[in-house]
Parts: sequence; C-alpha cells; structure tokens
Amino acid sequence: VIWDIRNKLQKVEEKEVLTTAQQKYRNYMYSLMRWMKNIHDISIVRPTAISDLRYSHKEAITGITWMDPFYEFSKVGSITKADEESGDKYSMQLITSSVDGSICIWDMKKKPVIDPGGYRPKRLKRLKKRPSALE
Repeated sequence: VIWDIRNKLQKVEEKEVLTTAQQKYRNYMYSLMRWMKNIHDISIVRPTAISDLRYSHKEAITGITWMDPFYEFSKVGSITKADEESGDKYSMQLITSSVDGSICIWDMKKKPVIDPGGYRPKRLKRLKKRPSALE
C-alpha cells in the first residue's frame, strides 16, 4: 500500500480559529447530525496504490529505498540508465525488502496488468431493457 501524504500534514496540524458564535453553531449542527458518517475527515489518508497480494511481500517490510532517478532496473534485473531503454528521462522505482527474505522492485510508471478473471466490472443494478409490461 502506498499513501500520498503531500499537503496532508499541514491540514491536520493547522488550527482553526472560530468565534464563540461559530463554535456554538458548529456544536449544534454536529449534535443534529451525529447519525451521519463523517466521510470528509482530513486526518484519514486514503491509499494511492495497492499491490496484488500474489506479488507482494508475505511478511513485514523492513526497508524501503528509492532508486536513483537516472538509473532503473530492467526486466532481467540489471541496472541501466533511465533514458537508454525508455523514452522517459527519470525513473520512479523503489526497492523494498521484507522479513521473509524477499526483495521487490516497484515501478510507479508502469500501468497495472489485469489478469483474465482477476477484475470484474461492477454490475449495474438497473435493467438495461425496460420490461415489456411497463411500455
């Protein structure tokens, strides 16, 4: 799981200054809406990317290292300059190591590959065709 925390810490640590009337109004509104689930909580950071469990570490990760942006790992595991193999000037790869002894190389520029049967599009709850009795 990768989280994007840019500009998140500033919002969490920022103090909001309210007058007493504004604070009373806010408390009153919260008391009326306690039954609602707060989905706009700024302290919750949602994941940006999640890897497939089949290709992830099985144990806890012990180390994360970003690769030099001018070099990248090729498909066979050799280190090459980033602009030699692909048209991109910089690489965005990171290396993780785990307690289970595995080392994974993650490329942030690659698009995910979806295996057949691994992804099922959401089925629509509405009928595609209107029933003949209703026409």
